Amino acid sequence: MFGISFFKLPQARSYNYKPVFYDPEKEEFEKRKQQTSQNIETERKISFRKDRKERKETTKSNIRLIAIIIALTFLAIYFLYS
Repeated sequence: MFGISFFKLPQARSYNYKPVFYDPEKEEFEKRKQQTSQNIETERKISFRKDRKERKETTKSNIRLIAIIIALTFLAIYFLYS
């Protein structure tokens, strides 16, 4: 009936027991796996920075090239019609 009760019923106790087994080979493997993942992550960050720098330089170069072409076009038009 609508989930309303006058008395609070006790809930069953639960135990979160997990047996622990020590496996030195597995721990060594997990350690190596974590180290390689950290190395890969740092390499990824470094390569991202390099790529971003190269893209900035490329766009600056392209803008400079477009500006030079526009200036030369206006100079050519000026000399042709004057």
